[in-house]
Amino acid sequence: MTKHSLPVKSPTDESTFRRHIDRLVGKPCWSVVAGASTGSTVAIDIGDRVPRDAPLTNAHLSEDQKRYEAECIVFVECAWRLDRDGLIACGWQDFAESGDMPPRLRDLIGQEVETVEANRSGWDLILKLSGGLTLRLFNDAGVRGDDAYSVFVPGSIVTVSRNGRLTIESRTSA
Repeated sequence: MTKHSLPVKSPTDESTFRRHIDRLVGKPCWSVVAGASTGSTVAIDIGDRVPRDAPLTNAHLSEDQKRYEAECIVFVECAWRLDRDGLIACGWQDFAESGDMPPRLRDLIGQEVETVEANRSGWDLILKLSGGLTLRLFNDAGVRGDDAYSVFVPGSIVTVSRNGRLTIESRTSA
């Protein structure tokens, strides 16, 4: 696996980052995994379904989730909010006491990514999807010291972490 970090403020970083995240545009979301035993993390499966070498056995997953991995994945570990038509639908603190995923998060399924935006200061990410949905990821990793989010696309994984650091690794699957 090749891994390199990029300085935060270079124009090259922005073009490299954009080249990777723009690969989400035009692709549909087909799965969202969040809830019990995941904390407030969310995995959003986007694009083609790629057959797994061996199906997963997790009883909490759908048959598609067990049999396929996603062409692209947005893995969220930071604060996030889902808006619908300009109103807040749910956010990262809306998990039920049982740990169940906020039901509105399922609204992403079947929607297509229309645009992807990011700011250079902390690489906060905004995914605008069909159906009037906007998913906002807020890089709070500088406070927590963890990764904020990762975007998996064919051949690469872009991770945004502490203080807006970008890391790009090669991705060997999907």
